[in-house]
Amino acid sequence: MKEIEELKKFIEEDRVQRDQADRIGNMIKSNLGSFSKEIFEEGNAKTLVLLSQSMGRYLKEKGVTSSQIRNIFGYVKRIDMGIDSKSDTLDASTLKKLYLLSPKLAYVIGRNGRNVGTALTVLKELFDKSIEKVGNNKEKFKTFMDLFESILSYHKFYGGK
Repeated sequence: MKEIEELKKFIEEDRVQRDQADRIGNMIKSNLGSFSKEIFEEGNAKTLVLLSQSMGRYLKEKGVTSSQIRNIFGYVKRIDMGIDSKSDTLDASTLKKLYLLSPKLAYVIGRNGRNVGTALTVLKELFDKSIEKVGNNKEKFKTFMDLFESILSYHKFYGGK
Protein backbone atom coordinates (compact mmCIF):
# COMPACT_ATOMS: atom_id res chain seq x y z
CA MET A 1 0.00 0.00 0.00
CA LYS A 2 2.81 2.41 0.83
CA GLU A 3 4.25 2.06 -2.69
CA ILE A 4 0.86 2.86 -4.25
CA GLU A 5 0.57 6.00 -2.14
CA GLU A 6 4.06 7.05 -3.14
CA LEU A 7 3.23 6.38 -6.79
CA LYS A 8 0.05 8.46 -6.52
CA LYS A 9 2.06 11.26 -4.94
CA PHE A 10 4.64 11.06 -7.74
CA ILE A 11 1.92 11.18 -10.40
CA GLU A 12 0.28 14.17 -8.69
CA GLU A 13 3.62 15.97 -8.42
CA ASP A 14 4.33 15.21 -12.08
CA ARG A 15 0.90 16.60 -12.99
CA VAL A 16 1.61 19.75 -10.99
CA GLN A 17 4.84 20.23 -12.92
CA ARG A 18 3.02 19.77 -16.22
CA ASP A 19 0.29 22.18 -15.13
CA GLN A 20 2.94 24.69 -14.11
CA ALA A 21 4.65 24.25 -17.47
CA ASP A 22 1.35 24.78 -19.28
CA ARG A 23 0.72 27.93 -17.26
CA ILE A 24 4.21 29.19 -18.11
CA GLY A 25 3.68 28.43 -21.79
CA ASN A 26 0.29 30.17 -21.84
CA MET A 27 1.71 33.21 -20.05
CA ILE A 28 4.57 33.48 -22.54
CA LYS A 29 2.24 33.02 -25.50
CA SER A 30 -0.30 35.60 -24.32
CA ASN A 31 2.38 38.22 -23.60
CA LEU A 32 4.67 37.83 -26.62
CA GLY A 33 3.94 41.33 -27.88
CA SER A 34 4.76 43.09 -24.63
CA PHE A 35 7.80 40.89 -23.95
CA SER A 36 9.29 41.52 -27.39
CA LYS A 37 8.57 45.25 -27.13
CA GLU A 38 10.32 45.49 -23.76
CA ILE A 39 13.30 43.45 -24.94
CA PHE A 40 13.84 44.78 -28.46
CA GLU A 41 12.47 48.33 -28.31
CA GLU A 42 13.17 49.30 -24.72
CA GLY A 43 16.29 47.18 -24.21
CA ASN A 44 15.02 45.70 -20.94
CA ALA A 45 17.59 43.07 -19.93
CA LYS A 46 15.56 41.98 -16.88
CA THR A 47 12.66 41.02 -19.12
CA LEU A 48 15.06 39.15 -21.43
CA VAL A 49 16.37 37.11 -18.48
CA LEU A 50 12.89 36.47 -17.05
CA LEU A 51 11.55 35.37 -20.43
CA SER A 52 14.62 33.17 -21.05
CA GLN A 53 14.29 31.54 -17.66
CA SER A 54 10.57 30.88 -18.13
CA MET A 55 11.02 29.59 -21.68
CA GLY A 56 13.96 27.37 -20.70
CA ARG A 57 11.96 25.77 -17.92
CA TYR A 58 8.88 25.39 -20.11
CA LEU A 59 10.86 23.67 -22.87
CA LYS A 60 12.50 21.32 -20.36
CA GLU A 61 9.20 20.41 -18.69
CA LYS A 62 7.62 19.67 -22.07
CA GLY A 63 10.44 17.29 -23.00
CA VAL A 64 12.29 19.36 -25.58
CA THR A 65 15.88 18.10 -25.76
CA SER A 66 19.04 20.19 -25.76
CA SER A 67 19.98 18.74 -29.15
CA GLN A 68 16.67 19.94 -30.65
CA ILE A 69 17.36 23.46 -29.40
CA ARG A 70 21.05 23.30 -30.32
CA ASN A 71 20.24 22.30 -33.92
CA ILE A 72 18.16 25.45 -34.29
CA PHE A 73 20.75 27.49 -32.41
CA GLY A 74 23.50 26.22 -34.72
CA TYR A 75 21.57 27.54 -37.72
CA VAL A 76 21.18 30.98 -36.09
CA LYS A 77 24.83 31.00 -34.97
CA ARG A 78 25.92 30.40 -38.58
CA ILE A 79 23.82 33.40 -39.59
CA ASP A 80 25.53 35.43 -36.87
CA MET A 81 28.99 34.41 -38.02
CA GLY A 82 28.19 35.52 -41.59
CA ILE A 83 27.18 39.06 -40.65
CA ASP A 84 29.31 41.87 -42.06
CA SER A 85 31.05 43.43 -39.05
CA LYS A 86 31.47 46.78 -40.81
CA SER A 87 27.76 47.38 -41.39
CA ASP A 88 25.14 48.56 -38.89
CA THR A 89 22.38 46.70 -40.71
CA LEU A 90 21.73 43.15 -41.84
CA ASP A 91 22.05 42.57 -45.58
CA ALA A 92 19.33 40.97 -47.73
CA SER A 93 20.96 37.54 -47.69
CA THR A 94 21.16 37.53 -43.87
CA LEU A 95 17.55 38.67 -43.57
CA LYS A 96 16.45 35.89 -45.89
CA LYS A 97 18.23 33.29 -43.73
CA LEU A 98 16.72 34.80 -40.60
CA TYR A 99 13.19 34.66 -42.03
CA LEU A 100 13.78 31.03 -43.08
CA LEU A 101 14.14 30.14 -39.40
CA SER A 102 10.33 30.01 -39.16
CA PRO A 103 9.80 27.19 -41.70
CA LYS A 104 12.78 25.30 -40.23
CA LEU A 105 11.12 25.42 -36.82
CA ALA A 106 7.79 24.40 -38.38
CA TYR A 107 9.51 21.30 -39.79
CA VAL A 108 10.97 20.41 -36.37
CA ILE A 109 7.55 20.91 -34.77
CA GLY A 110 5.95 18.59 -37.31
CA ARG A 111 8.47 15.85 -36.58
CA ASN A 112 7.77 15.77 -32.85
CA GLY A 113 5.00 14.60 -30.58
CA ARG A 114 2.26 16.72 -29.07
CA ASN A 115 4.04 17.97 -25.91
CA VAL A 116 7.31 18.76 -27.62
CA GLY A 117 5.50 20.16 -30.65
CA THR A 118 3.38 22.46 -28.46
CA ALA A 119 6.45 23.79 -26.66
CA LEU A 120 8.37 24.31 -29.89
CA THR A 121 5.34 26.14 -31.31
CA VAL A 122 5.58 28.65 -28.45
CA LEU A 123 9.31 28.99 -29.18
CA LYS A 124 8.53 29.51 -32.88
CA GLU A 125 5.97 32.20 -32.06
CA LEU A 126 8.50 33.90 -29.78
CA PHE A 127 11.13 33.80 -32.50
CA ASP A 128 8.70 35.02 -35.18
CA LYS A 129 7.76 38.01 -33.00
CA SER A 130 11.43 38.63 -32.14
CA ILE A 131 12.56 38.50 -35.78
CA GLU A 132 9.79 40.95 -36.65
CA LYS A 133 11.23 43.35 -34.03
CA VAL A 134 14.82 42.77 -35.21
CA GLY A 135 14.12 43.82 -38.78
CA ASN A 136 17.47 44.62 -40.35
CA ASN A 137 18.91 46.14 -37.15
CA LYS A 138 22.21 44.46 -36.32
CA GLU A 139 22.13 45.49 -32.64
CA LYS A 140 18.64 43.99 -32.21
CA PHE A 141 19.89 40.80 -33.89
CA LYS A 142 22.59 40.60 -31.20
CA THR A 143 19.81 40.93 -28.60
CA PHE A 144 17.99 38.07 -30.35
CA MET A 145 21.17 35.98 -30.06
CA ASP A 146 21.40 36.85 -26.35
CA LEU A 147 17.78 35.75 -25.89
CA PHE A 148 18.36 32.47 -27.70
CA GLU A 149 21.58 31.69 -25.79
CA SER A 150 19.85 32.49 -22.50
CA ILE A 151 16.94 30.17 -23.29
CA LEU A 152 19.38 27.38 -24.10
CA SER A 153 21.32 28.04 -20.88
CA TYR A 154 18.23 28.00 -18.68
CA HIS A 155 16.95 24.87 -20.40
CA LYS A 156 20.17 23.14 -19.36
CA PHE A 157 20.02 24.70 -15.88
CA TYR A 158 16.57 23.20 -15.30
CA GLY A 159 17.81 19.77 -16.29
CA GLY A 160 17.13 19.63 -20.01
CA LYS A 161 18.70 16.56 -21.58
